[in-house]
Amino acid sequence: MEEVHSTTHDEYGLKAGGIVTALEKFDTLFGLQLGHLLFGCAENTSKVLQAKDLLIREAMSAVNVTRTFYQRQRQDDAFNVFYDSVLKGAKELEIGEPVLPRYRKAPQRYDDGAPHVQFSDPRSFYRQKYMYFEACDLLIQELHDRFGQREVMKPIVTLESLLLKSANGEECIQELSDFNDSVYRQEFTIEKLEKQLGILVDVELPEVKKEKVTSVRSICDALAKHANRNLLSEVHKLLSIVSNHSHHIMHI
Repeated sequence: MEEVHSTTHDEYGLKAGGIVTALEKFDTLFGLQLGHLLFGCAENTSKVLQAKDLLIREAMSAVNVTRTFYQRQRQDDAFNVFYDSVLKGAKELEIGEPVLPRYRKAPQRYDDGAPHVQFSDPRSFYRQKYMYFEACDLLIQELHDRFGQREVMKPIVTLESLLLKSANGEECIQELSDFNDSVYRQEFTIEKLEKQLGILVDVELPEVKKEKVTSVRSICDALAKHANRNLLSEVHKLLSIVSNHSHHIMHI
């Protein structure tokens, strides 16, 4: 950028000079590191949610960890650690230390009578001016809006566990009890479902050396090749519900 600015005397040179000037400001470094801190975590979670064989309970666990991370960042101690790291980075990059901007009184026509905020030091200025806490709050709220429907997700996790335990021949009394109390109970004939879950373990699943079944996709793949769909019709219903929710999570 500096080379373009110093050797080119057209609009591109001017733009390059403007970028160089911006990059040498503490404001820019603060904003870039804040974005890296907050969105780096979000990107990692997004990659987890797009995994092919992701279980819904694993997805919700990843979301909860991300929410906890943002809640922890929304503490004064966390802000101070972050701010100190930006100061250290600025020193290493030979960027000037942050300073308070000159106080300017708003024109009278814009003065609503509210008290004017004046900051005692750059740290308090960047804490509020750059909406550090507000950014954390917005991300926490976004997670709640997209994944906070626990009354919907909890029974889906139950269905998922019911399928996996049945495929592995494990006892699933608690899951069946929770299923009977769920909103999906009316869509199934319980007697048929219990019988079909009992023989699910005998369906040849594409797991290496008959290891423990760890993904709903394995069950889906096996039943897709099964000659008699009616033999496990109720299980197909379960798989359809779980798969639809898994697909929704992967595309959020």
